[in-house]
Amino acid sequence: MRGRRSLVLAAALALAAPLAAQPAPSPEAALAAALQDLRSPDLAARRQAVSQLGVLRRPESIPPLRAALSDESPLVRTAVLNVLGLLRAAEAAPDMARLATADPDEVVRQQAAVALGYAGGAASVDALLSALDDPAAGVRSAAVRSLGALASDRATPKLKALLSDPDPGVRRAAVSSLGRVASTSAVSGLGAALADPDPALRLEAVKALGAARSSDVRALLKPLLQDPDPFVRLNAVSALGRRGDRSGEAAAIGLLGSADPQVRRQAADSVSLVGSAASGPGALQAALAREKDPEVKAALQAAFERLRAKTR
Repeated sequence: MRGRRSLVLAAALALAAPLAAQPAPSPEAALAAALQDLRSPDLAARRQAVSQLGVLRRPESIPPLRAALSDESPLVRTAVLNVLGLLRAAEAAPDMARLATADPDEVVRQQAAVALGYAGGAASVDALLSALDDPAAGVRSAAVRSLGALASDRATPKLKALLSDPDPGVRRAAVSSLGRVASTSAVSGLGAALADPDPALRLEAVKALGAARSSDVRALLKPLLQDPDPFVRLNAVSALGRRGDRSGEAAAIGLLGSADPQVRRQAADSVSLVGSAASGPGALQAALAREKDPEVKAALQAAFERLRAKTR
């Protein structure tokens, strides 16, 4: 019996060896096979072909991919849009625009809005502005983020209007995109978002203002040093600190005593950024002496060493 098993194993290995030795297809052969499968009547084959074209990322695949945007399957259309976005296929922007505004499938419209952010150009901005009126929140959110990526000031009025969108995800996306546009009008819209009752939205607004380096936003940020949400306060401290404004030192030191370890850890980082030689090191040492959480303790120690190195 053992001898028979050995013979069977040897035969199997002999058959497998030629298969293992076969070379991988060349990129040209792989491209040709994928383009052929893109026209297959089999849905799984077409989806696999699109995936392979995404791996290959060859510009000559753009024309057949554009044709595949008319595929009967929304799964294929969505996958094709993803690949065209990866290829930054600006020539496909008119096709993407058509799907972003008129495709019957919500997921396809959403992916088209994402792809338009990579394609760029005036036609993409026009389509994305239209997509802001889509009934699906996911499509509106994708269009908002793509407009932010394109930093188009033409979008500012509509982005400001979306600060009142019923969907919180859309409102947060609008805040983030206004920060990326960073025009005077966009920054004024962010100022309005700072009074929103949703702390997550206020936090997004503070982060966006912190990234809007082309504008002096300190007057908008300083009132947030008294915000009821500790993370909003700490992000305001850091945004001001990156502009050389240390007026948030007291707020950061006060939060070293928070009951929330995440707040204490972030407060340590903020103190290392804005702390003065007179107050910062002592506050961090006092916090170290009473801290029990090992991760927070490590953050406090690192913050103390950074601040001491800066204030020597």
